[in-house]
Amino acid sequence: MNLDFLLTPDEPWIMSFGGDFEDIVENIRLLQAQNPGLKMVVLEGKSMRTKDELFDELTEKLKFPDYFGRNFDALDDCITDLAWLEFDSIVLVIKDSKDVLNKAHISRISKLLRRGKVPAEVLATDNLSIFLDSLCSAGIEWSQPVESGNWWDRLPVPFHTILVQKEISIIKYHGTRQEIPVIGA
Repeated sequence: MNLDFLLTPDEPWIMSFGGDFEDIVENIRLLQAQNPGLKMVVLEGKSMRTKDELFDELTEKLKFPDYFGRNFDALDDCITDLAWLEFDSIVLVIKDSKDVLNKAHISRISKLLRRGKVPAEVLATDNLSIFLDSLCSAGIEWSQPVESGNWWDRLPVPFHTILVQKEISIIKYHGTRQEIPVIGA
């Protein structure tokens, strides 16, 4: 599987992989062997079923600073900084992505579906859409060079997220209403 696009700051910034988690991780490790500046961060979807669990997992795995405010605005701030991590490019791999922010809202969505108030094809809760927006916005932010004449100037940095689940269902990306591309299919 060719994953060289993970080394470019270009779209897509979020993609789905339907298959074995170990397959995608092994392919990224092979890419890392030739590109040591590529940092892979594995996030466990089953550890991110509520908003608090999501922020716990992100804080632990991305080593967010103590001032992280545990809300989506603070997530946007921290995920577009990451100065405390060393990398030339970064890929977040979310294992069991279907479980992200699932526990907190599944009963509410189920009730609405039974009442016919939410179409069956709705796959994301509001918080999940906000989270996906944050990841996509981070990809966009990192893809732009910073040229202000200061010490924090930088070239564009590849920032990608791979949503891994055994079976791919069509996921609409909230911000653009576009489907999230599938890799390895």
